[in-house]
Amino acid sequence: VGSVANYASFERLNVLDPGCGTIIALLQYVVAVLERLPSAKTYIRQPVIPVTFHVAFVLLQFVSTWLANACLEFDLPFAHYLVIKNTNLVFTMIVGAVVLKEFYPFFQILSVIFLSGGIILTVLSEQESKVTVSEGMNDINEISNSRMMIGVVLCILSTVAMAFLSSAQEYAFHRFKTKDGKAATAEALFYTHAFGLPLFFATSSTTSHIFTLWTAWRVSAPLIIFNLLSSVTC
Repeated sequence: VGSVANYASFERLNVLDPGCGTIIALLQYVVAVLERLPSAKTYIRQPVIPVTFHVAFVLLQFVSTWLANACLEFDLPFAHYLVIKNTNLVFTMIVGAVVLKEFYPFFQILSVIFLSGGIILTVLSEQESKVTVSEGMNDINEISNSRMMIGVVLCILSTVAMAFLSSAQEYAFHRFKTKDGKAATAEALFYTHAFGLPLFFATSSTTSHIFTLWTAWRVSAPLIIFNLLSSVTC
C-alpha cells in the first residue's frame, strides 16, 4: 500500500513539475536520516557492517535513484516507468542467481513472473485506455522516440543497479548481524542516505524545481507530505 501511494503521489508531482524527482529524492533522504539520527553515534562508532559495504550501498543507491529521476526528463511516460521499475523482482532474482549463486524454487520463480506480468499488463491496459480517450479528443502529444529510448535505457539501468543493491544488502545482512542476531538494516539505511545526500547536492540543479513547486504549493505541499510519509512506510 505504501509503495502504491508513493508512486501515485510521485506521478502527480511529475505532472505538476516534470523532472522534480531530484527534489523528492533529497527530501526522502533527509527524512530517512532524521528518522535514524538518534542512533547515528552507534552506527558510526560501532558499525556492524564494514564501511566498504556501506560505500557500495551508497553508490548503488545513488546511481539507481539518480538514473530513475533522470529517465523521466527524457519524455519517458510514467506508465512505462512503472512497468520497468516493477520488473525489479525479476532483475533481483537474476542477479542473485548469477552473482550470489542462489537457488530459487520453481514456484518462487513462477510467482515473480506472474506478479511482474500482472503489474505490467495492468499498467499498460490503463495507459491504452488513456490513449484511446485522448485520440478521441485529438489531444495526443508527439513523443520523440530517440529521447524516449534514452529514458528507457536509463530506467533499465536504474532497475539493474537497484537489483545489485538488493542482492548486496541481502548478502551483508546475512553475513553481518548485530549481537542479538538481527540484520543491521537500520545502520545500512542510515549510511546509505546520510552519505548519499552530499552526492545529490553536488550533482543536482534544484533551483527551478523548487520555484515551480513553491508557486503551486497548495497542490504540491500535500503531495510531497503524502509521498514522504508513504516512503517511510515502504
